[in-house]
Amino acid sequence: MLLLEYFGVLTGLLYLFLEIRQHRAMWVVGFLTSLVYVFVFFFSKIYADMGLNIYYVAISIYGFWQWTRRREVETAQNGEAAPSQEAILYRNMTPLLFAGICSAILALFALLYYFLHYFTDSPIPAGDAFTTAVGIVATWMLARRIIEHWIFWIIVNCV
Repeated sequence: MLLLEYFGVLTGLLYLFLEIRQHRAMWVVGFLTSLVYVFVFFFSKIYADMGLNIYYVAISIYGFWQWTRRREVETAQNGEAAPSQEAILYRNMTPLLFAGICSAILALFALLYYFLHYFTDSPIPAGDAFTTAVGIVATWMLARRIIEHWIFWIIVNCV
């Protein structure tokens, strides 16, 4: 199990490097990292984070498709060939989007906490539910290129 955790840490760092470089291969690395952590969290009985990593596996496919599709759409609209190392354009969060994001986090937290508290043997249902709810939303924000996703990841990492 420890070997899997080391692999997850190394691929997680590679994922972070690729994200900073705005390289779409980050989604492939994220897929592998998340798949490993599904097993790590299952054996640790941290079920919501295990479920979160199942979500990460799926959203890695979606994110790769979004980042690839956008480049193809922009190229078709401009009528030009895309440069080989094109930067991904991020967008900013609006106040209305922020309210929706906070509402989604709150709803997910409540649902996850209820499930973890009453139906599992999770040793940390509140913390697990919170980090999972924020992680779900922050990853969706990244896939949609909303730059403020980093704020949410900093909060999760502090918790």
